[in-house]
Amino acid sequence: MGTLGFALPPKKLTQEYDFKERGLTSPDPPKLNRLAKIAVQNSCDYLVMEASSHAISQGRLDFLPFKVKLFTNLTQDHLDYHQTMEEYFKVKKSFFLREEFGESDYSAICIDNKEGRTIFDEISNTKVSFGLSEDSAVRGLIAGLSLNGSDIHIQYDPRKIRVKNFEPPGERLEFKASTSLPGYHNVLNVLGAVAVSIMEGISPELIKLGIPRLKKVPGRLERVDNKRGIQIFVDYAHTPDALKQVLKSLRNLAKDSRIICVFGCGGDRDQKKRPLMAQVAAIYSDAIIITSDNPRSEDPADIAEEIVQGLKGLMLARSPKYFIELDRKTAIRLAINDAEIGDIVLIAGKGHEDYQIFKDRIIHFSDVEAVNEILEEG
Repeated sequence: MGTLGFALPPKKLTQEYDFKERGLTSPDPPKLNRLAKIAVQNSCDYLVMEASSHAISQGRLDFLPFKVKLFTNLTQDHLDYHQTMEEYFKVKKSFFLREEFGESDYSAICIDNKEGRTIFDEISNTKVSFGLSEDSAVRGLIAGLSLNGSDIHIQYDPRKIRVKNFEPPGERLEFKASTSLPGYHNVLNVLGAVAVSIMEGISPELIKLGIPRLKKVPGRLERVDNKRGIQIFVDYAHTPDALKQVLKSLRNLAKDSRIICVFGCGGDRDQKKRPLMAQVAAIYSDAIIITSDNPRSEDPADIAEEIVQGLKGLMLARSPKYFIELDRKTAIRLAINDAEIGDIVLIAGKGHEDYQIFKDRIIHFSDVEAVNEILEEG
């Protein structure tokens, strides 16, 4: 349950999850309980859900007993609601500290960032750290990193877990695993999943089998296969840091490739991030096509102009050319048709979304569908 919607486990392990009931990342209490009941009726043992900062702040998750709480990172987002990063972090941290949420069996915290270390130090229940840091209880050593995925050497050391009310597995573990999800951030996501799996008593053998079975996450650095010899990715990155992490990963994985980045910014949302996203795109891209995201009540041209402001006056070793094309499908077509063999096209901002919101209408629009239609045009 999360941004992608709600999905029950597929009947066969080879099948993909079929997400439905899209809406709020963390649903309101009546809907959440209705969906949880459906999960119980379908013999589910676990409900894995995203706890959004809005839901935490608004008390929508109060008195919901979480067995496990997991923290990955904090990046600039939702400042139209939280106003400052300090307040945003305060809300996120409260999820692990407030009595209204009850005391979990344990928390899994990524300590590769300062926010994670702060939360790890302040919570008092059993806590397991994960990340690439040497002092992580579940530590990953990257053996191979490419556009096709990552090979990870995973170590589990129970001596590094701070125990209060939940006894973790006591044996040290060490095993290798591979994921087809590209990028450093996906390595951390895998390590978070591994940390919880180990704490829940799942064997390394099953973990090793499970990790490569996840072939893609819709709209999260989702590869769109094609016969043109170019790498096309669709990603939900709609904040400066998220765009930076995705572009930085692609640049590190394919240092000599040309990167074409297509993105826009949502209307009626944090305006401060618009020039910042342009600056990030300029640092890591060779060409930028600025387009519409979900403009909502704002004029798409005004949003594009605020994005462009971030490009003016920049002195960079790489000076990317940029275009403004407000029609999103046309912008995607320009990027694909401009790409040559070996190039990378990143279409960022909307990811899994299958709609586009304008001032006077909502239309059906999917980046992945648009790409496939353009590829079929030849």
